[in-house]
Amino acid sequence: MRVLLTNNSFRFYQGSELVTLELAEFFVARGDDVVLFTNRPGAPIKGETAGLARTGRFKLISDDSAELDPKFDLIWMHHNLLPTAVIEALGKGLAAHIVWHHMSTFVEIEMPLFAPLERRIADRVSAVSPKAVEVLRTYGLTGQIDVFPNPAPAAFFEFSGRRRPADRPASVLVVSNHPPAEVTAAMTLLQASGVRAEHIGEGTTPRRITPGLLDGYDAVLTIGKTVQYALPQGLPVYEYDHFGGVGWLLASNFAAEAAHNFSGRATQEQKTAQQIHDEILSGYPAALDFASHSPVTTTDTYRLTAAMEQILAKLPKRPRRKKLPAAEVARFAAFCRLQRGLHLAASYYADGLAEKSKV
Repeated sequence: MRVLLTNNSFRFYQGSELVTLELAEFFVARGDDVVLFTNRPGAPIKGETAGLARTGRFKLISDDSAELDPKFDLIWMHHNLLPTAVIEALGKGLAAHIVWHHMSTFVEIEMPLFAPLERRIADRVSAVSPKAVEVLRTYGLTGQIDVFPNPAPAAFFEFSGRRRPADRPASVLVVSNHPPAEVTAAMTLLQASGVRAEHIGEGTTPRRITPGLLDGYDAVLTIGKTVQYALPQGLPVYEYDHFGGVGWLLASNFAAEAAHNFSGRATQEQKTAQQIHDEILSGYPAALDFASHSPVTTTDTYRLTAAMEQILAKLPKRPRRKKLPAAEVARFAAFCRLQRGLHLAASYYADGLAEKSKV
């Protein structure tokens, strides 16, 4: 297939960027040709695509004025974003499968801002969690919505790591781009108790989370996508971040946390640094036992290959022709240009502040 992926930004090891990167890797591994369109590419995550580019099956574009053949077999959309060439082709009639995916319950750019248009041209609409499905409904998005819960690549399920101690963790990895003060303080308390506590995320050297990296630790304190990275390796997860969180993931709370994409928002429980420290040490054996047979490893729900195969199997054998009226083409194209302008302005402002702080 010839596949188009869209994502507003492609710069950092976070959220939608990682989902987009893993989708690109999935399609290229299948032998598909992939074009990734983004408003703002950059380091460090752009460097992860070098190997994809060497295959000759991957291209990243960020210039909306660049010449682009709009004839794709599959268009997978994030952030309500399409290149102008594809929007204009929809005005003339375009035969392509379209999957319109939403990855948040509150970020505005993830919401179905064009719900009627989306329902008409999307072959499948998907959301990151059952809670996200509920939120999308409030915007008037009707019909079937699939749950595509940030599933993890096969490498995390196939990795065979070391056995971990069962009494208490010797090491804890904090994965967060926004660790709250109580987590930072809890790390200090853990270190004082003889636990190696380290942080990866904003403020540290950017690193992609890999099975080998996770294997160097006995537990992970995190939220979101990293949960699905850790559990396939039997690595217990303490779910907590800037939204708060439930603490150790266990059989008793797993379903509720999964419904909220392991974001911490199911309970939004706020803990003190001492609570986090004490729970990490005392609750480790039970969390380790749960991690060895959690639903992440015993079902296909969180396996990227299986989840993608399910969605692709639901697409019609032949893509139906989509055609938008001229007024809708104009409105949607204007929105995408506006989105691009606002995003670039915000990015340049942030980059300017970062450079100014170095002086």
